[in-house]
Amino acid sequence: DGEFSVLAGTDQAGLDSRDDLETITINAGRYLVFHGQGEMPQTVIETWSKVWQYFSDPNPDYRRTYEIDFEYYPGPDEVKIHIAVE
Repeated sequence: DGEFSVLAGTDQAGLDSRDDLETITINAGRYLVFHGQGEMPQTVIETWSKVWQYFSDPNPDYRRTYEIDFEYYPGPDEVKIHIAVE
């Protein structure tokens, strides 16, 4: 249906059921993904620096929509920052 849900901000410890969670929906769209791997939280800081550097270029290949940005952590030392683009 062009949308997907994510579990954010919890490790699920102490939850009686998934009904205790608030649902957010991230719309399908185009995202530029910046990948970082290394010691946390430094790798997140460095990866966001890459995002800001990329979009500080006056003529980047992609333009931000400023609608949705989100971080995905596929492992304990890895982050993928998704930036919505046109």
